[in-house]
Amino acid sequence: MPSEYHLQSFWEQRFTTEPHFEWLGDGQETLLPRLRTFLCAEAASRAHRTANTPPRLLHIGAGSSTLSQRILEAYEESYGQASWDESTIVNLDFSEVAVQNGQQAEIARTQEGAGRSMRWVQADVLQWGDLAPLVDWRHGLGDVNGGPFALVVDKSTSDAIACGEDIVLTTSPSRCHPAIQQHIPTSDIPGGRVDPVALLALNLAPLRFDDRVSPPFPLSSSTTSGVASVAMPVTLDLNERASDASTRRALSNLSLSVAKCKKILVVTGAGISCSCGIPDFRSSDGLYALVKQQYPDVILKGRDLFDASLFRDPTSTSVFYTFISQLKRSIDSASPSPTHRFLKTLDTKRKLLRSYTQNIDALEEKAGLLGSSSDEVKSHGKGKAKIRVKEVRNVQLHGDIHRVRCTFCCAEFPCTVQYLDVFDTGAAPDCPECVTRSKARVARAARPLKVGTLRPAIVLYDEPHPLGDDIGSMQLADMTRKPDMLIIMGTSLKVHGFKKLVKDFAKIVHESAPSPTAASTSSPKNAKAFAGKVIFVNKTAPGSEWDGIIDYHVVGETDKWVERVLEEWKKMRPSDWEVQKKLTATTDVETAGAFKVTKEITNTFDGMKAIAGAKKKPPGKQNVSPVDDLSLLPPLPPSPPPSPSKRRQADCHYNGHCSPSKKRVSGVKPVTFEERGMLFGHKTSVGHRDDAGGLDLGETKLTRKPSSKTMNAKKPNMVVEVVIETRKKPRRGAGPATHSQAVR
Repeated sequence: MPSEYHLQSFWEQRFTTEPHFEWLGDGQETLLPRLRTFLCAEAASRAHRTANTPPRLLHIGAGSSTLSQRILEAYEESYGQASWDESTIVNLDFSEVAVQNGQQAEIARTQEGAGRSMRWVQADVLQWGDLAPLVDWRHGLGDVNGGPFALVVDKSTSDAIACGEDIVLTTSPSRCHPAIQQHIPTSDIPGGRVDPVALLALNLAPLRFDDRVSPPFPLSSSTTSGVASVAMPVTLDLNERASDASTRRALSNLSLSVAKCKKILVVTGAGISCSCGIPDFRSSDGLYALVKQQYPDVILKGRDLFDASLFRDPTSTSVFYTFISQLKRSIDSASPSPTHRFLKTLDTKRKLLRSYTQNIDALEEKAGLLGSSSDEVKSHGKGKAKIRVKEVRNVQLHGDIHRVRCTFCCAEFPCTVQYLDVFDTGAAPDCPECVTRSKARVARAARPLKVGTLRPAIVLYDEPHPLGDDIGSMQLADMTRKPDMLIIMGTSLKVHGFKKLVKDFAKIVHESAPSPTAASTSSPKNAKAFAGKVIFVNKTAPGSEWDGIIDYHVVGETDKWVERVLEEWKKMRPSDWEVQKKLTATTDVETAGAFKVTKEITNTFDGMKAIAGAKKKPPGKQNVSPVDDLSLLPPLPPSPPPSPSKRRQADCHYNGHCSPSKKRVSGVKPVTFEERGMLFGHKTSVGHRDDAGGLDLGETKLTRKPSSKTMNAKKPNMVVEVVIETRKKPRRGAGPATHSQAVR
C-alpha cells in the first residue's frame, strides 16, 4: 500500500480527478447482508417502544462509494414508517472534496423528493475534537437527536491510516476522549507515541457507547497495535528485522523470555525437519503432492494415503508399504536440524518441560531426547511393557517410522533392512513373535495359531494411538506443573486432536502470565514478568480461530529463529553458558601458578547428577582440612586483629578440645590404670607388700564354651597387671591381711 494513503492531500487530489470509484467493492455481498440482519433484529426488539426509532449509524471513510446509498436503502426497508432525520446516518470523510460531493448529492435527492437524506461531515478520526460534536451526551443510546451511535461502519479507513507514523498523544489539542486519556499509562508508551490504528479504536469507542467509558487496552503490549494485540497475534517477520527497530526489539524480548522461563512446552510439526531434506505434508512440494504425483491412478488426494481406511483396499495397502519404505530410507540418511538441537539445549539447561511432536522421523532422539517409542523408556517385565513417564522427553503423537508393529498381537520391533526389503515389494513381513508361538504349538501337536503381519508403527488418520492413555497422563502431568511458555514450531495446526492439545496448553500458559498491575510494578529482571507467552514460528500465518490464543507469530524458518534466540541468549545472559572448573594445587607455584584445572564441570543437569552421586568421605576423614595442599600455598598477609566484640570465643565447639571430628583426627593419649584412680591402684593404696604369700581370695574360675566369635577374636595388645595389697590396719570384723596374691 502506498505510504501517502494517510495524507489528506492525496485524497483531495484523487477525489478531484476521479469523482466516483469503489474501494474494495460496494459491499453488496459482504457488508449489506449482515447490516440487513442487524437492522431486522433491532426493529423487532424496538417494536414495543412508543417511538420505533432506528439505531444511529456512523460511516467513516465514505468517500465517493455507492455504499452510503445502499445503507440508506437498507434503513428504509427496515424502518420505512419510522420517524428519523438526517442525523440517523452520518457519513464522515477526511477529504473536503468528497464531503462536498456527498452534500450536493443529498440536495439533489431532496429536490427530487426521493425520501430521507443523510448527513455528511468532514472530520479527522484521529482528532477527538473533530468527533466530539457528532454525539450529544444528553441523549441515550439510539436516540435520533444526536445520541451515541449503535453501529460504526468502516470499509478500509484503518488500512489507509495504518500507513502513517506513530502519533504523539497530546492534551491540547486532545487526541482522544478525556475519560480515556486519564487512564493511558504514558510511562509505558515509548516517547508517548501510539499506533494510529490503536488511536482510531480509542476514538471510536466513546462514539459507540455512552459517556461511561472503560479504561483502554494496554497500548504497550504490542509492537504494532495495542488494541489488536488483545485478539490477534503480533506478527514479527525475521526478514524485516534488520530494517524495523520495533521488530528487532520485539524479537529480542522473545529471546530474553526464552532465556528466563523455566518450564517451557514445545510443540512441533513437520516444518522443523524440512531443512533436513524431509518434506512436510501440506506444502506445494510436500508429501501429499508427492504421493498424488507418484500414484495418480490409485490416490485421489495425498491425505488418503495416511488414512486408516487404506487397509481396506489391497492396492492402496501395497502403495502405502512401498511409499513408507522409500520415506524410511530417506529419513535414515537425515541428520538433526538446528531446531532439534535447540530442543536438546533447552533440556540440558533444565528449561524444557517436555516436547510434543507430530513428526514420525524421530530426529529428536538422534539429537538426544528420548522419545515415547524408545525401548529405553519402557520397563520390560511380565505382561505389557509400561512407559516410565518421567524419562520421556519427547512425546511422538503420530508414532515412529523406525519401528514396526504386528497387526495381530501388537508386538513392536525395530524396522530393519530386511523388513524394508519386503515393504519395497508392496507386501508385509510376518510377525516373528506370532511365528515362534505358532511353531511351538505345532511342536506340541496342537493346531497352529494365526500369524500376523508387520506394519509401520505410525498413527494414521481416524486411528487410535496405542499409547493414548500414557500420552494423556503425560499431558495432564505437564499441565499440572504449570508451564510458563508454549512454543509452536513448523505446523499448520490443522489436525483436530493436535489443535485441542495446543489450546489446552495455551490456556494453562496464559494463566501463568502476570496481571497488568503486577507486570507494571515488577522488576524487568524478574522471570515472572516474561512468562505467559504463546509463540508460533511458521512461514504461514495461523487461522482466525487462533486469535486470542497465539500471542506472537514469527514469520520465517524455525532454524533461523532458534539460532537468533541462542545468539541473543548468550549475549544477554552469559552466566547461563559459563563452564565451572575444578582447581587443585600444583607443586611448582612460581612457574605454573597455585592452581591448575583438573576437570571441567558444565552447568548442566547431567553434571549436577554426577556431583550428587559422588561417593561420600569415610566418617573418619570428614571435616579434615587439606593440609598437604595448603602447605604449597604462599602465606597470607597478617590481618588486623578484630574488635573485642567480634573475637572468636575460646570455648567454641569448633576448636580442638571439643570438636568430635578433630578428636578423631588428632587422637587421644591412652589412659593407664594409675591415672584412672582405681580402687586398688597406687593412687589409693600405699605400703603394699609384693610377695608370693599373698592373700588367698578363694576365687572360682568360670568356664564357658568358647563361641566362634571369641575364638576368632584378636588377642589384646595390652597386658594389664592387677595388684591386691595388704593393709596396715584391717577393717572391722575382718582378719589381718597377711599376704598378697598377684594375678596376671
